[in-house]
Amino acid sequence: MLRGTTPPKPPKRKFNPLHLLFFRIPLVNPDAWLTQHVDKLRWLWTRSFGLLLSSLLAVSVVVGWSERLTWMNIGQQLWHYHGASLLLPFILLCALVVSLHELGHAFTLKHYGGVVPEIGLLLMCLMPGCYTNTTDSYCLVQRRQRALVVGAGLLCQTTIWAIAFGAGN
Repeated sequence: MLRGTTPPKPPKRKFNPLHLLFFRIPLVNPDAWLTQHVDKLRWLWTRSFGLLLSSLLAVSVVVGWSERLTWMNIGQQLWHYHGASLLLPFILLCALVVSLHELGHAFTLKHYGGVVPEIGLLLMCLMPGCYTNTTDSYCLVQRRQRALVVGAGLLCQTTIWAIAFGAGN
């Protein structure tokens, strides 16, 4: 049902200086690549993996909350000894996490049979970021599937946090 659906192109608008605060730069059409790799990741959407992931996240939140002062102290020591030299690695790490966040949206939509026509860069108030065009998720019949496409990015970021937290302990 969803194969070949493409979102309508927005109408062309006149230039407004406020457009400089928000614009997109499409980079690639990832749909063929996502189709090729989504079958290898179908286990991510199983009930057993969801329960395992929920358990991991719950344990990470409890342990993280109990050790929050230790982690804040470590962060302050890092900043004290390394200062601004941490900014570039931090920015690169954030870019990697945001890219994985966007792939979470894209793979989830692809899992449910949607089309992901573009991934690109986004500049919002002169802050760079990534975006994934998942407008095809509105064609999904089940509300649960649409909610999972929207929430997949946050779930991906939270999972990266839990894994990094576990590796740091």
